[in-house]
Amino acid sequence: MAYFSPSAPSAAQELQEPLFRAKLNNIRPLVNMLRTIGFCPRARCTISTTGLVFDIDEAQAMVAQAFIRTELFTTYKYNTSLAMASIRFNSQQEDDDEEEEVVSTLECNTQISIPLDNLIECLMLFYGPGSGGGGGGGGGIGVSSLHHGVDDLRGATTVELGFDGPGGDFQVLLEERGVISVCRLATFQAERAIDLDFSQSPVIQQLIIRSSWLQDAFNELDPTSDSI
Repeated sequence: MAYFSPSAPSAAQELQEPLFRAKLNNIRPLVNMLRTIGFCPRARCTISTTGLVFDIDEAQAMVAQAFIRTELFTTYKYNTSLAMASIRFNSQQEDDDEEEEVVSTLECNTQISIPLDNLIECLMLFYGPGSGGGGGGGGGIGVSSLHHGVDDLRGATTVELGFDGPGGDFQVLLEERGVISVCRLATFQAERAIDLDFSQSPVIQQLIIRSSWLQDAFNELDPTSDSI
């Protein structure tokens, strides 16, 4: 299912301009961030003027996000005029004045759903076992294979991400030492995000610790228990 109808609403001259382009001189931060949420096959990608947000949810009980700010990118361009035109078209309000008011109160962003495992596989195309093989389709790669080969990322690979707009593919262009590889991932309509509201209970304390310490603590629990 494509993200938008091919007969999407913008003027022809607007559609000639890409909706989103960004470049990183080092793919390692991007790969490391995506690997932290790489336990689900598909991710929701939100493109905005502040950066990229990749988020996944599992069994409507857990939400994980990777937020990549614009400061991390060498170049970052987001066509807000094209994004607003798409929002207005898809809102399908009967009253034009009411539509304009609704759109103006929304944060301008574009949401698509992309196969996360295939995206990580594309980014690690030059590195790691199982990263370059497999060509698309529904197979993808296993979660365990995503944890191999990341230490081999030497930072020599640059990546350019792109999305041309409604109905387009998510583009990944990799370049290393003159070798260029272009990958295109099909985009899907983003599902509604799960809102896990924790504000009903007052937060007493927040802690920031090493994740490995927390993992060691959980490993000591009884594995036969169904809940904690």
